[in-house]
Amino acid sequence: MKREAFLEALAARLGERSVRRKPDDMTRYVADWAGDRLGTPLAVARLASAEEVVETVRLCREHGVPMVPQGGHGGLVTGALPPPMATSW
Repeated sequence: MKREAFLEALAARLGERSVRRKPDDMTRYVADWAGDRLGTPLAVARLASAEEVVETVRLCREHGVPMVPQGGHGGLVTGALPPPMATSW
């Protein structure tokens, strides 16, 4: 499956501890600050260096996976929320 191949490659490059796939582990990343809108990410990558950012962007590009960066996650306009999961991907 295309998604599993991407997730396995991401975990191989970043390490399993940096890639969150379970819904319970992604809860704080799927809602806006007000908590009234939700996104549905395929995974959350917790990056620790500029090199990991570059590797993650490269891997997402290779696999055609959209990404939504989050910083302090303090916005109120849902700009840092992932969209609902595309069924075609």
